[in-house]
Amino acid sequence: MPKVRPLTRQERETQAIENETKRICTEVLTAVREKRGLEEKTYAQVAEEIGISVDRLNRWRNGELPSAGFGRVITACTKMGYRLVLEPIGKTK
Repeated sequence: MPKVRPLTRQERETQAIENETKRICTEVLTAVREKRGLEEKTYAQVAEEIGISVDRLNRWRNGELPSAGFGRVITACTKMGYRLVLEPIGKTK
């Protein structure tokens, strides 16, 4: 059986950032899908409502959301009725 090397501190930090990025992207895209479904709208209609082009929304849905402008994502979330809240990772209240 091959030896398994534990992750370095840097690798753990990188992995934590990647996991958190995936989590928030999933939440944003879930909110878009919920808005679309609850209001029976097309992605084009939702994109217009949240202030982005349908092409940009499609790129976000196809994996480009992590590289989107932070202000643009906050604006889209706000227009969908969401507030982004900062909270410590891994700590309970």
